[in-house]
Amino acid sequence: MLAEEILESATGQSWRPTLPFRSNLPKVTVCTVDRPETEFATSAAYDMEASGFFAAASRFVRPGLVQVCKVVSDNRGDDLTQLTADRVEGLICVACLQLSELVEQMTGALRSRDSYQD
Repeated sequence: MLAEEILESATGQSWRPTLPFRSNLPKVTVCTVDRPETEFATSAAYDMEASGFFAAASRFVRPGLVQVCKVVSDNRGDDLTQLTADRVEGLICVACLQLSELVEQMTGALRSRDSYQD
């Protein structure tokens, strides 16, 4: 899933990453929380790092070059004790093709933008 909005739960601050290309990845709001979430009050994807990562990385690169892509490992009703390293590895392996395509799209957008500016 690709973040179309990143919301920091503790402060209410939000970011909307610029996407300089079309992507078939599902878009989602990512809500960054201070502790693992088990209630899932909204249909957002929950994590503990997207807002900090996006805020920091955005200071150093042009808009559109920072994206947040999440591989979902648990949902409402899942038992967190069943989340093992093997399960996470399997989820990442399944997502590798999509992640590779995303990197290629970002690389192409960067090359296109750089050649246009020359």
